[in-house]
Amino acid sequence: MTKLAVECLLARHIARIYQVCTIERGHGLRTAHMESAIAFTYELDDAALGAEELSRQILSKLTLRANSIGILFCDSDADYIGLLEALAETLPVEIIGCTSVGMLGHETKGFDEICVSLTVLTADDCLFSTALSEPMTEDNAAQAIRQAYLRAASAIEGQPKLIYTLTRGAHDIMTDVYPDTLSQVSGGAPVFGGVPSGNEGDVPVVFYQGAAYEDRTLLLLVGGDIEPIFECRSIHPDTVVQKRPITRCTDNIIYEIGGEPVFDYLKSLQMNLNFQNRDDMVLSFLSKSLYVEDVESDISFVRTIRDVDLEKGYVVVNNKIKQGDLVSLGILSRKDIHESVEECIDTLLKKVRKAEEGGRKFGVILCTSCIARYLILSPDRHLEGKALIEGIGEQIPFTGFYSWGEICPLFGRDNACINKSHDKTMSMCAL
Repeated sequence: MTKLAVECLLARHIARIYQVCTIERGHGLRTAHMESAIAFTYELDDAALGAEELSRQILSKLTLRANSIGILFCDSDADYIGLLEALAETLPVEIIGCTSVGMLGHETKGFDEICVSLTVLTADDCLFSTALSEPMTEDNAAQAIRQAYLRAASAIEGQPKLIYTLTRGAHDIMTDVYPDTLSQVSGGAPVFGGVPSGNEGDVPVVFYQGAAYEDRTLLLLVGGDIEPIFECRSIHPDTVVQKRPITRCTDNIIYEIGGEPVFDYLKSLQMNLNFQNRDDMVLSFLSKSLYVEDVESDISFVRTIRDVDLEKGYVVVNNKIKQGDLVSLGILSRKDIHESVEECIDTLLKKVRKAEEGGRKFGVILCTSCIARYLILSPDRHLEGKALIEGIGEQIPFTGFYSWGEICPLFGRDNACINKSHDKTMSMCAL
């Protein structure tokens, strides 16, 4: 038996001791907060070696408590099935996760590509429950999400404190369906996560119970003694121009802004709408987005223009908007990305410190950033991760991935929690 196998068996035994002892009171073994460890490897081809490297790093940093979960982010060219199988033998932890074009985290010096990142969360006073949806289509998406939630929730007492979701990777389903459906079925529990990404030509997948799925959504429900803190940032409201109300729309299709055809509004902003092909259109809108203000709920978010129909006179944005929302044109530059990350970190950490003064402790910060930000930063794609390293430092470990769509709560009128999908946004959750 190898030394790592012995370490794995020992970790299983210690975790079992914690599980038994926490049934009774007074043993002094319970931890009152989430703990985490993060590992990474550049080994994409030799799954056994990669699993050994990841497991050794985790077990050297962390004592597994009564309940644990692993979150794996990896390059889509990695042998992730082999890696998941090998990790099942070397690490006594359930592992979920997804593919991504880039990983964020302390161990990757803020950001890296073509690598694998594994984060293990462990606690005595938290419960982790996972579920995978049935294969999803646009027609059955809400039902599949609802059923997956109910399966996961059966192991959690009361409302979960957090719903972490890694969604189906295809773009034919609006990301709104995830926060909207999960809000309804959970009674308003906060939802955080994102849409898996992958290298060009690769199909993004989620990982569950040692397998990979391209057509399903993964849920992780966290219950127990935690109070997550959320923050997200994108285009700064001081940089937007030409604020007008949406006067005619349907779901994610806009026909009129400010009482005039949507194309007249866009042309007034000196936007060129004569695209040679779809790639030309995508590049044109890469840094330009609609900054949306929901006046009724007192929240704001970003919507990316993903399609235009000059003949029928409408534009399609990534997710839902509604009549009466105020829209402005916003442009996201490298400088804006850096400043938005700094502001997001600063605001989150202020909230964390205030909670710590009240006795709370935090073991990890989960991050989801948009792949559009990654592309805008190119070739200096490390700048967002560098800002995370500089802003968070050694205060709390952080981990995350680049996503095709971000999900994070916003807090509107009367501090109401409104789960929302986002575009071109850095989102964070402190646990």
